[in-house]
Amino acid sequence: VQARMLIAEILHDIGDMQGALAAIDRARTLADGSEVPARLRAEVLRLRGTLLRRVGRVYEAIEAQAEAVAVFRKAGARRLEARAKNSLAYGLLVLGRFEDGIALALEAIRIDLSIGGRFQIAKTLNTIGECYASLGDFERALAYMHRAGDPTGRYGDQDSPADPLLSLAEVLSEVGNVSAAEPLVGDAGALTAVTGSTYDSVHEKILRALLARLGNDPARAVLHAFDARQAAEAQAYVAFHFYAMALEACARVEMGEQHTGILLATTAMGAIDTLQGSEYGLQTRVLCWEALRKAGSPQADEARRRAAEYVRKLLGYIRDPGFQQSFVRRTMVAEVLGKGTAMGVPSPG
Repeated sequence: VQARMLIAEILHDIGDMQGALAAIDRARTLADGSEVPARLRAEVLRLRGTLLRRVGRVYEAIEAQAEAVAVFRKAGARRLEARAKNSLAYGLLVLGRFEDGIALALEAIRIDLSIGGRFQIAKTLNTIGECYASLGDFERALAYMHRAGDPTGRYGDQDSPADPLLSLAEVLSEVGNVSAAEPLVGDAGALTAVTGSTYDSVHEKILRALLARLGNDPARAVLHAFDARQAAEAQAYVAFHFYAMALEACARVEMGEQHTGILLATTAMGAIDTLQGSEYGLQTRVLCWEALRKAGSPQADEARRRAAEYVRKLLGYIRDPGFQQSFVRRTMVAEVLGKGTAMGVPSPG
Protein backbone atom coordinates (compact mmCIF):
# COMPACT_ATOMS: atom_id res chain seq x y z
CA VAL A 1 0.00 0.00 0.00
CA GLN A 2 2.75 2.43 0.94
CA ALA A 3 4.60 1.63 -2.27
CA ARG A 4 1.50 2.41 -4.34
CA MET A 5 1.02 5.68 -2.46
CA LEU A 6 4.61 6.65 -3.13
CA ILE A 7 4.19 5.83 -6.81
CA ALA A 8 1.04 7.97 -6.92
CA GLU A 9 2.86 10.91 -5.35
CA ILE A 10 5.82 10.59 -7.72
CA LEU A 11 3.59 10.30 -10.79
CA HIS A 12 1.61 13.33 -9.67
CA ASP A 13 4.77 15.37 -9.16
CA ILE A 14 6.08 14.56 -12.63
CA GLY A 15 2.72 15.34 -14.21
CA ASP A 16 1.18 11.92 -14.86
CA MET A 17 -2.22 12.45 -13.23
CA GLN A 18 -3.89 9.45 -14.83
CA GLY A 19 -1.07 7.22 -13.66
CA ALA A 20 -1.25 8.76 -10.19
CA LEU A 21 -4.99 8.12 -9.96
CA ALA A 22 -4.55 4.53 -11.13
CA ALA A 23 -1.85 3.98 -8.50
CA ILE A 24 -3.90 5.47 -5.67
CA ASP A 25 -6.96 3.46 -6.70
CA ARG A 26 -4.83 0.32 -6.54
CA ALA A 27 -3.58 1.41 -3.12
CA ARG A 28 -7.17 1.92 -2.00
CA THR A 29 -8.12 -1.59 -3.14
CA LEU A 30 -5.20 -3.04 -1.20
CA ALA A 31 -5.95 -0.86 1.84
CA ASP A 32 -9.48 -2.23 2.06
CA GLY A 33 -7.98 -5.52 3.18
CA SER A 34 -8.54 -6.45 6.81
CA GLU A 35 -4.82 -6.65 7.62
CA VAL A 36 -4.07 -3.04 6.67
CA PRO A 37 -3.92 -0.60 9.63
CA ALA A 38 -6.72 1.96 9.71
CA ARG A 39 -4.26 4.85 9.75
CA LEU A 40 -2.65 3.70 6.53
CA ARG A 41 -6.04 3.31 4.88
CA ALA A 42 -6.91 6.86 5.94
CA GLU A 43 -3.67 8.18 4.43
CA VAL A 44 -4.68 6.57 1.15
CA LEU A 45 -8.08 8.26 1.35
CA ARG A 46 -6.55 11.67 2.06
CA LEU A 47 -4.13 11.46 -0.86
CA ARG A 48 -6.85 10.13 -3.14
CA GLY A 49 -9.04 13.07 -2.17
CA THR A 50 -6.33 15.55 -3.12
CA LEU A 51 -5.81 13.92 -6.51
CA LEU A 52 -9.54 13.71 -7.22
CA ARG A 53 -9.99 17.39 -6.38
CA ARG A 54 -7.30 18.43 -8.82
CA VAL A 55 -9.02 16.63 -11.69
CA GLY A 56 -12.39 18.15 -10.80
CA ARG A 57 -14.04 15.22 -9.00
CA VAL A 58 -14.71 17.44 -6.02
CA TYR A 59 -17.60 15.57 -4.38
CA GLU A 60 -15.66 12.30 -4.39
CA ALA A 61 -12.67 14.19 -2.99
CA ILE A 62 -14.71 15.65 -0.14
CA GLU A 63 -16.13 12.23 0.69
CA ALA A 64 -12.68 10.62 0.76
CA GLN A 65 -11.17 13.36 2.91
CA ALA A 66 -14.09 13.40 5.35
CA GLU A 67 -13.71 9.65 5.79
CA ALA A 68 -9.97 10.09 6.34
CA VAL A 69 -10.64 12.65 9.09
CA ALA A 70 -13.03 10.25 10.82
CA VAL A 71 -10.59 7.33 10.67
CA PHE A 72 -7.65 9.38 11.95
CA ARG A 73 -9.77 10.72 14.81
CA LYS A 74 -10.90 7.22 15.79
CA ALA A 75 -7.31 5.96 15.65
CA GLY A 76 -6.08 8.86 17.78
CA ALA A 77 -3.72 10.02 15.02
CA ARG A 78 -4.06 13.70 15.84
CA ARG A 79 -1.32 15.02 13.60
CA LEU A 80 -2.66 13.16 10.58
CA GLU A 81 -6.18 14.23 11.48
CA ALA A 82 -5.02 17.85 11.31
CA ARG A 83 -3.49 17.26 7.90
CA ALA A 84 -6.67 15.64 6.60
CA LYS A 85 -8.79 18.46 8.00
CA ASN A 86 -6.75 20.99 6.06
CA SER A 87 -7.23 18.96 2.87
CA LEU A 88 -10.96 18.88 3.56
CA ALA A 89 -10.95 22.62 4.29
CA TYR A 90 -9.46 23.29 0.88
CA GLY A 91 -12.13 21.13 -0.70
CA LEU A 92 -14.76 23.30 0.98
CA LEU A 93 -13.03 26.37 -0.47
CA VAL A 94 -13.34 24.84 -3.93
CA LEU A 95 -17.07 24.35 -3.35
CA GLY A 96 -17.45 27.99 -2.27
CA ARG A 97 -18.01 27.16 1.41
CA PHE A 98 -15.45 29.70 2.57
CA GLU A 99 -16.57 30.14 6.18
CA ASP A 100 -16.71 26.38 6.72
CA GLY A 101 -13.24 26.08 5.23
CA ILE A 102 -11.90 28.64 7.70
CA ALA A 103 -13.51 26.88 10.66
CA LEU A 104 -12.12 23.49 9.68
CA ALA A 105 -8.62 24.83 8.98
CA LEU A 106 -8.59 26.57 12.37
CA GLU A 107 -9.48 23.23 13.96
CA ALA A 108 -6.49 21.71 12.19
CA ILE A 109 -4.18 24.39 13.59
CA ARG A 110 -5.58 23.93 17.10
CA ILE A 111 -4.82 20.21 16.88
CA ASP A 112 -1.25 20.85 15.74
CA LEU A 113 -0.66 23.38 18.49
CA SER A 114 -2.21 21.15 21.17
CA ILE A 115 0.23 18.34 20.41
CA GLY A 116 3.19 20.67 19.95
CA GLY A 117 3.34 19.87 16.27
CA ARG A 118 4.23 22.13 13.38
CA PHE A 119 3.22 19.75 10.62
CA GLN A 120 1.56 21.43 7.66
CA ILE A 121 0.91 24.66 9.57
CA ALA A 122 2.11 26.80 6.67
CA LYS A 123 -0.27 25.13 4.26
CA THR A 124 -3.15 25.41 6.72
CA LEU A 125 -2.51 29.12 7.32
CA ASN A 126 -2.46 29.56 3.57
CA THR A 127 -5.81 27.80 3.20
CA ILE A 128 -7.32 30.18 5.75
CA GLY A 129 -5.85 33.13 3.88
CA GLU A 130 -7.35 31.94 0.60
CA CYS A 131 -10.76 31.56 2.22
CA TYR A 132 -10.62 35.09 3.63
CA ALA A 133 -9.51 36.43 0.25
CA SER A 134 -12.47 34.69 -1.39
CA LEU A 135 -14.72 36.45 1.12
CA GLY A 136 -13.15 39.79 0.21
CA ASP A 137 -11.47 40.25 3.60
CA PHE A 138 -8.06 40.98 2.14
CA GLU A 139 -6.57 42.39 5.33
CA ARG A 140 -7.05 39.12 7.18
CA ALA A 141 -6.14 37.12 4.08
CA LEU A 142 -2.77 38.83 3.77
CA ALA A 143 -2.12 38.52 7.49
CA TYR A 144 -2.57 34.75 7.38
CA MET A 145 -0.61 34.37 4.16
CA HIS A 146 2.33 36.36 5.49
CA ARG A 147 2.26 34.16 8.60
CA ALA A 148 2.27 31.14 6.30
CA GLY A 149 5.60 32.31 4.93
CA ASP A 150 7.26 31.98 8.34
CA PRO A 151 6.57 28.30 9.06
CA THR A 152 7.57 27.38 5.52
CA GLY A 153 11.15 28.30 6.30
CA ARG A 154 11.19 28.04 10.08
CA TYR A 155 9.46 24.71 10.52
CA GLY A 156 10.73 22.91 7.46
CA ASP A 157 7.28 22.57 5.90
CA GLN A 158 8.45 21.92 2.36
CA ASP A 159 5.31 20.30 0.97
CA SER A 160 4.69 22.36 -2.18
CA PRO A 161 6.75 25.37 -1.01
CA ALA A 162 5.84 27.43 -4.09
CA ASP A 163 2.11 27.31 -3.36
CA PRO A 164 2.01 29.91 -0.53
CA LEU A 165 4.04 32.33 -2.66
CA LEU A 166 1.72 31.96 -5.64
CA SER A 167 -1.41 32.27 -3.51
CA LEU A 168 -0.05 35.42 -1.91
CA ALA A 169 0.80 36.82 -5.34
CA GLU A 170 -2.79 36.21 -6.46
CA VAL A 171 -4.20 38.20 -3.56
CA LEU A 172 -1.69 41.02 -3.99
CA SER A 173 -2.62 41.18 -7.68
CA GLU A 174 -6.31 41.48 -6.87
CA VAL A 175 -5.71 44.36 -4.46
CA GLY A 176 -3.53 46.12 -7.05
CA ASN A 177 -0.08 45.55 -5.57
CA VAL A 178 1.49 44.12 -8.71
CA SER A 179 5.01 45.26 -7.80
CA ALA A 180 4.92 43.09 -4.68
CA ALA A 181 3.40 40.13 -6.52
CA GLU A 182 6.00 39.89 -9.30
CA PRO A 183 9.03 38.90 -7.18
CA LEU A 184 6.93 36.28 -5.38
CA VAL A 185 6.13 34.62 -8.70
CA GLY A 186 9.81 34.72 -9.59
CA ASP A 187 10.73 33.06 -6.29
CA ALA A 188 8.01 30.46 -6.82
CA GLY A 189 9.39 29.72 -10.27
CA ALA A 190 12.83 29.08 -8.80
CA LEU A 191 11.34 26.67 -6.25
CA THR A 192 9.30 24.89 -8.90
CA ALA A 193 12.41 24.40 -11.02
CA VAL A 194 13.94 22.54 -8.07
CA THR A 195 10.89 20.52 -6.98
CA GLY A 196 9.74 19.67 -10.50
CA SER A 197 6.09 20.00 -9.47
CA THR A 198 3.92 20.10 -12.58
CA TYR A 199 0.98 21.44 -10.58
CA ASP A 200 2.96 24.38 -9.21
CA SER A 201 4.49 24.99 -12.64
CA VAL A 202 1.04 25.41 -14.21
CA HIS A 203 0.00 27.68 -11.34
CA GLU A 204 3.11 29.79 -11.89
CA LYS A 205 2.39 30.17 -15.62
CA ILE A 206 -1.14 31.36 -14.83
CA LEU A 207 0.19 33.98 -12.43
CA ARG A 208 2.68 35.17 -15.05
CA ALA A 209 -0.19 35.52 -17.54
CA LEU A 210 -2.26 37.42 -14.98
CA LEU A 211 0.59 39.81 -14.17
CA ALA A 212 1.32 40.35 -17.86
CA ARG A 213 -2.31 41.39 -18.43
CA LEU A 214 -2.17 43.76 -15.49
CA GLY A 215 1.04 45.16 -16.98
CA ASN A 216 -0.71 45.84 -20.31
CA ASP A 217 1.32 43.22 -22.14
CA PRO A 218 -1.34 41.00 -23.76
CA ALA A 219 1.15 39.26 -26.05
CA ARG A 220 3.14 37.97 -23.09
CA ALA A 221 -0.10 37.12 -21.29
CA VAL A 222 -1.18 34.98 -24.25
CA LEU A 223 2.16 33.18 -24.25
CA HIS A 224 1.97 32.21 -20.58
CA ALA A 225 -1.76 31.49 -20.59
CA PHE A 226 -1.44 29.26 -23.65
CA ASP A 227 1.41 27.31 -22.03
CA ALA A 228 -0.60 26.96 -18.82
CA ARG A 229 -3.70 25.84 -20.70
CA GLN A 230 -1.82 23.20 -22.66
CA ALA A 231 -0.09 21.82 -19.57
CA ALA A 232 -3.27 21.86 -17.48
CA GLU A 233 -5.25 20.10 -20.18
CA ALA A 234 -2.63 17.39 -20.51
CA GLN A 235 -2.83 16.65 -16.78
CA ALA A 236 -6.60 17.17 -16.39
CA TYR A 237 -6.12 20.05 -13.93
CA VAL A 238 -9.57 21.32 -14.79
CA ALA A 239 -9.69 24.43 -12.59
CA PHE A 240 -6.36 25.65 -13.98
CA HIS A 241 -7.32 24.63 -17.51
CA PHE A 242 -10.42 26.79 -17.79
CA TYR A 243 -8.95 29.68 -15.79
CA ALA A 244 -5.98 29.78 -18.17
CA MET A 245 -8.35 29.57 -21.13
CA ALA A 246 -10.34 32.56 -19.84
CA LEU A 247 -7.15 34.55 -19.27
CA GLU A 248 -5.99 33.74 -22.78
CA ALA A 249 -9.39 34.75 -24.18
CA CYS A 250 -9.13 38.21 -22.61
CA ALA A 251 -5.54 38.69 -23.71
CA ARG A 252 -6.29 37.65 -27.30
CA VAL A 253 -9.19 40.09 -27.50
CA GLU A 254 -6.89 42.82 -26.21
CA MET A 255 -4.44 41.90 -28.99
CA GLY A 256 -7.19 42.30 -31.56
CA GLU A 257 -7.83 38.58 -32.07
CA GLN A 258 -11.55 38.86 -31.37
CA HIS A 259 -12.67 35.64 -33.04
CA THR A 260 -10.16 33.48 -31.19
CA GLY A 261 -10.93 35.27 -27.94
CA ILE A 262 -14.67 34.73 -28.35
CA LEU A 263 -14.16 31.04 -29.11
CA LEU A 264 -11.98 30.54 -26.04
CA ALA A 265 -14.33 32.51 -23.79
CA THR A 266 -17.46 30.65 -24.87
CA THR A 267 -15.68 27.31 -24.50
CA ALA A 268 -14.40 28.15 -21.02
CA MET A 269 -17.78 29.53 -19.93
CA GLY A 270 -19.57 26.40 -21.04
CA ALA A 271 -17.02 24.13 -19.41
CA ILE A 272 -16.79 25.89 -16.04
CA ASP A 273 -20.54 25.48 -15.55
CA THR A 274 -20.17 21.69 -15.79
CA LEU A 275 -17.61 21.42 -12.99
CA GLN A 276 -18.58 20.32 -9.49
CA GLY A 277 -16.49 23.17 -8.12
CA SER A 278 -13.45 25.33 -8.81
CA GLU A 279 -11.35 27.64 -6.68
CA TYR A 280 -11.26 29.86 -9.78
CA GLY A 281 -14.94 29.61 -10.61
CA LEU A 282 -15.56 33.31 -10.06
CA GLN A 283 -12.44 34.56 -11.84
CA THR A 284 -13.04 32.29 -14.83
CA ARG A 285 -16.63 33.41 -15.33
CA VAL A 286 -15.80 37.11 -14.95
CA LEU A 287 -12.90 36.86 -17.40
CA CYS A 288 -15.12 35.10 -19.95
CA TRP A 289 -17.70 37.85 -19.65
CA GLU A 290 -14.99 40.51 -19.95
CA ALA A 291 -13.56 38.93 -23.09
CA LEU A 292 -16.97 38.68 -24.75
CA ARG A 293 -17.89 42.22 -23.74
CA LYS A 294 -14.65 43.71 -25.05
CA ALA A 295 -15.01 41.73 -28.28
CA GLY A 296 -18.50 43.12 -28.79
CA SER A 297 -20.04 39.65 -28.78
CA PRO A 298 -23.83 39.36 -28.49
CA GLN A 299 -23.16 36.53 -26.02
CA ALA A 300 -21.74 38.97 -23.47
CA ASP A 301 -25.07 39.66 -21.77
CA GLU A 302 -25.75 35.96 -21.29
CA ALA A 303 -22.23 35.46 -19.92
CA ARG A 304 -22.80 38.25 -17.43
CA ARG A 305 -26.13 36.75 -16.38
CA ARG A 306 -24.51 33.38 -15.74
CA ALA A 307 -21.62 34.97 -13.86
CA ALA A 308 -24.07 36.94 -11.71
CA GLU A 309 -26.02 33.75 -11.02
CA TYR A 310 -22.84 32.10 -9.78
CA VAL A 311 -22.00 35.12 -7.62
CA ARG A 312 -25.43 34.96 -5.99
CA LYS A 313 -24.93 31.25 -5.38
CA LEU A 314 -21.69 31.96 -3.52
CA LEU A 315 -23.32 34.83 -1.66
CA GLY A 316 -26.05 32.46 -0.54
CA TYR A 317 -23.44 30.31 1.20
CA ILE A 318 -22.06 33.24 3.22
CA ARG A 319 -23.74 33.56 6.61
CA ASP A 320 -21.90 36.43 8.28
CA PRO A 321 -23.28 39.86 7.25
CA GLY A 322 -19.82 41.39 7.42
CA PHE A 323 -18.47 38.83 4.98
CA GLN A 324 -21.49 39.37 2.74
CA GLN A 325 -20.52 43.03 2.56
CA SER A 326 -16.84 42.37 1.91
CA PHE A 327 -17.66 39.76 -0.73
CA VAL A 328 -19.82 42.08 -2.82
CA ARG A 329 -17.14 44.76 -2.55
CA ARG A 330 -14.65 42.57 -4.41
CA THR A 331 -14.04 44.39 -7.69
CA MET A 332 -14.98 41.48 -9.92
CA VAL A 333 -18.16 40.82 -7.94
CA ALA A 334 -19.22 44.46 -8.00
CA GLU A 335 -18.63 44.64 -11.76
CA VAL A 336 -20.80 41.62 -12.43
CA LEU A 337 -23.65 42.60 -10.13
CA GLY A 338 -23.58 46.29 -10.96
CA LYS A 339 -23.39 49.41 -8.85
CA GLY A 340 -25.44 49.64 -5.71
CA THR A 341 -25.56 45.89 -5.13
CA ALA A 342 -23.71 46.15 -1.84
CA MET A 343 -26.48 48.37 -0.56
CA GLY A 344 -28.87 45.46 -0.95
CA VAL A 345 -26.84 43.24 1.37
CA PRO A 346 -27.73 43.49 5.05
CA SER A 347 -25.26 45.63 6.97
CA PRO A 348 -23.36 43.91 9.76
CA GLY A 349 -24.82 44.49 13.19
